[in-house]
Amino acid sequence: MEQEDSVENRLKIIQDGLADAKLIGPLVQMCKTSDQAEALIKLVETVCDKQCLGTLMLLGPKNCGKSVTLGLAIASAIKSKYSNIFVTSSSPSDLKTIFEWAIVGLKSLGYVEDGNFHVSRSSAKTYSPGDITRIDVIKKFRQIVQYIDPFEAVTDDMLEKSAQLLILDEAAAIPLNIAKKLLGSYLTLISCTTSGLMASGRQRVSQLVKHMKKDKNKLKTLDPENRLQELPFNQVLDEFSDSTMDSHDAKLLKYLSWNDSDFGEITGCPPPDDCELFLIDRDALLRKKSSTEKFLRRLFALYHSSSYQANLDIIRIIFESKNHLLFCLVPPVVNISESSSKTPEVLCLILVSIQADGDVTDRITKEYYDTSMEVLNGAHILRIATHPSYDEKEYGYGKKAIQLLEGYFRGHFNFDLGLSTTNQNKVKCPFLVQLSQRKSELYDYLTVSTDLNHDSIKFWRRSGYIMVDINPNPDPISKEHGCTLLKSLIRKDEEESRSNAWVLKLWQLFRNRFFSMLESNLRHLPGILGVEILQEDEFLAHQAPARVLSREELEIYLTLHDLKRLRIYSQFRDDHRRITDLVPILASFYFRGKFGEKVHLSPAQMIIMLGIGLQGKSVDEVASELGLPGNQVLAHFLKAIKKLSTWLDGIEEEAIGKTLGLDRQRYDNMYSMQPVQGTLDDELEDAARDIVRAEQKSLKSMTHEMKRLAKYAIKGTEDEWDEVLKSGHKPIITIKTIQSKKPEGELKKLEKPEMRKNKFKKRKLPDKD
Repeated sequence: MEQEDSVENRLKIIQDGLADAKLIGPLVQMCKTSDQAEALIKLVETVCDKQCLGTLMLLGPKNCGKSVTLGLAIASAIKSKYSNIFVTSSSPSDLKTIFEWAIVGLKSLGYVEDGNFHVSRSSAKTYSPGDITRIDVIKKFRQIVQYIDPFEAVTDDMLEKSAQLLILDEAAAIPLNIAKKLLGSYLTLISCTTSGLMASGRQRVSQLVKHMKKDKNKLKTLDPENRLQELPFNQVLDEFSDSTMDSHDAKLLKYLSWNDSDFGEITGCPPPDDCELFLIDRDALLRKKSSTEKFLRRLFALYHSSSYQANLDIIRIIFESKNHLLFCLVPPVVNISESSSKTPEVLCLILVSIQADGDVTDRITKEYYDTSMEVLNGAHILRIATHPSYDEKEYGYGKKAIQLLEGYFRGHFNFDLGLSTTNQNKVKCPFLVQLSQRKSELYDYLTVSTDLNHDSIKFWRRSGYIMVDINPNPDPISKEHGCTLLKSLIRKDEEESRSNAWVLKLWQLFRNRFFSMLESNLRHLPGILGVEILQEDEFLAHQAPARVLSREELEIYLTLHDLKRLRIYSQFRDDHRRITDLVPILASFYFRGKFGEKVHLSPAQMIIMLGIGLQGKSVDEVASELGLPGNQVLAHFLKAIKKLSTWLDGIEEEAIGKTLGLDRQRYDNMYSMQPVQGTLDDELEDAARDIVRAEQKSLKSMTHEMKRLAKYAIKGTEDEWDEVLKSGHKPIITIKTIQSKKPEGELKKLEKPEMRKNKFKKRKLPDKD
């Protein structure tokens, strides 16, 4: 009571102190708690300072006045001459309180409805009839407060061009990738419900806060340290009364409200291999002892920390359903008595339906017309939640819990039944059952349903789960597709009696369907997520290695002319638009494993091939997705095409070689690189000798040629020619030259006189007949 009186006194002091303020005075009088009043003062100050372009986040449980505070802040923004105010949420029905209190705030500031402002409501064709979607204020100039769909807002630049203030109500209910794109160079007010009925999951809230704290490009404030300001709400206005629901559900509502203290103190970071998985004894947990009550609140706080929305259904399942088992991963030593107030620290929580989800099994059976799962026993993982203080990527508690759970359902712990081990003696907790002390249920497979986002799919794929189904229609609220993953629990030594061929068949049927969906329903799917789904793990590779593409199969899809086009493009001799029709065939071959293990593409090249080839995206769309310039995307694309084209040409060359009777191995042995004979110095000496011989031969040939041409040399020196040319123009020029005397060795013997006479004797002409 004293605490409540102090809270009321603080609220009264704030209201009395601001009673005469023109703008904040009438608005703060409507606040019901001091948290609400202090948050409203901070919002009004930020709104009045139009130079501030940061982000303010209102965090608190349900029914603490966050929406009312945002509505009053909108009224103050209208009074501060904001022209374009946008309000967004997953549905305009969720904004009813904000718009209603914005109208109340405008009236308290002297605005008259249908005089100074007009309220527009939605029609039945768009949203729920009667929902307020727009407020037009016309006093001195035109001002609007308008609802905008978050998924439509990210497709155009309306917010970036005209928004001055953006309100995000229940921002954690909006997919994180969409919420990121909504942030921009304008003031943003955000609210998130952290606990209570239909509250957003803590994990989503923490991811959103973490992103906004690290993002320094979109949140442009003058002070980098104040990019995000959190305004906590701890005081609840009113609780749900028992008259609104039956008494049993009213008692369960207290488990929907939690705070950080319910998670317990962090005692350390034990290695995952040292932790143990326990089954929670529901009967012992409901004895309402001090330790069990505290442990229950810890479990529900941990469960809802990763859940999308908190609801009563999960509480009813935990308390009442006998077809569900609850497992928890705890540190190695647990020694707690029933009367003790201490509770074990829970690192990870798993809720399992020991009867496989009928909807999942029926949907897969009807989708692929396969009845293999009908004769097998399976369990369904409903939820896995890791302690928010331990990041799964760094610590791996979730992965370890899944491994132990799979071992339990395989019967690995049944070998220890009836044995007293030292490990069993140190576990003394009334509501935790060691797995080795209980006969486990044996199952053939495990399934899990989750949202189609990268973090979730990456976690389950790394744990060995295979995608078998995707809902083509996204969720109407989160706009995310649902998917189902499956893992066979049949061991390799059991495959002779129980084959895993049904898993491979489901995977192949799903992959064919997934290729078709990428062109239509899943065209917007991020390329990195599509590559993650199509990657085959060791289990699939062991079941059926991919059959490498043969020439006969290649000729069905590609002609020699098509291969020539790919070769010309890979040689920088053509544009990428000339081979666009061939890229889907190449991408399909690659992701089906038709190129074998010799062809490897980098992650960026795989994303580009999937985006351009299977999703029909343009180069600009892929570049925007990867955050790379368009020319770099084309460079990666060219490298990928060159690798694939070279491998396809090899198939044709090998087939032609077989036709001509050429042995490829003999050809490689003949022309392959062999080790050189001798040392490097020997090779240099041999080369020097060859060069000297070549120079001597060239010199000898040149000398002989010069001697032959010497007889055609012009006689006379330069001085003699200058003297003759000075004497004037003469038709004939003569220069007296003296022929040098030849050496004795070069003198020829004189000819005989008879021979000289015969040489100059005139020949007689033949007589004419």
